[in-house]
Amino acid sequence: MEHGESTFTLTSNIITMKASGSFNQEGALKTSQTLKEFIGKVQGESFKLLLDYSDVEGATPEAYTEINNCNIWLNSQKMLAKAIVNGSNMTTDILNIRAPARKQHNTKAFPSHKLALLWLAEQT
Repeated sequence: MEHGESTFTLTSNIITMKASGSFNQEGALKTSQTLKEFIGKVQGESFKLLLDYSDVEGATPEAYTEINNCNIWLNSQKMLAKAIVNGSNMTTDILNIRAPARKQHNTKAFPSHKLALLWLAEQT
């Protein structure tokens, strides 16, 4: 049974994901599958991600393995930039440790959607 919830939207070439709760492997797998479906909707064009983790409570080690696998896959996609909104820098620190494939991405963390969207608009 999956734990953790994610909702997605696509506006222009920006895919926004809002995650909440505590994630286990099944929840992380469902989230990464949905993300891949949304990336498919941009039909091979370049895209940007805005990931809102401000309501995430945590994740199991297996969930982080799935997150890293998804990031490995993202390394082969036409992603221009990834903005992360979170409630604490600790979330970003844990992601950097548990999902090292993220280091290849043009990624920056922000305290708000507004700042994240301003930065994403500058990324080409």
